[in-house]
Amino acid sequence: MSYWVVVVDDDLITTEVQKQLIIESGLSDQPLSFKDGKEFMDALDELQKNPDKYLVFLDINMPTMDAWQVMDQLTEEQWSKVKVYITTSSTDQRDKERARQYRIDGYIEKPLTINKCMELRDRLAANGPNGTHV
Repeated sequence: MSYWVVVVDDDLITTEVQKQLIIESGLSDQPLSFKDGKEFMDALDELQKNPDKYLVFLDINMPTMDAWQVMDQLTEEQWSKVKVYITTSSTDQRDKERARQYRIDGYIEKPLTINKCMELRDRLAANGPNGTHV
């Protein structure tokens, strides 16, 4: 099972750095990116026509639609095709607690590093389509 990797973050510099790390780590050679949750959700139906699953690095705090709103809107079918990794600079314990209320696959404090990407790549490869928590 292969994954399309998606970065959803409103900070353009952060997005470009994360995409480069994803490429360098071998996690994906063509990560997609969206500037906020609304843009991602608008594209998701079209993206899901592809049989592969999606690995989504989702920033919490974004304008228009934040991570919580995205996860609230994901349908059961969409949840079955996405692995959500919260990526955030927030150190607020309440965010971690709130994230546990969703079926996220991991909570990654920024900055995303090449080591974190390689660890995730290796875990996904070792555990197949069901993956594992980071």
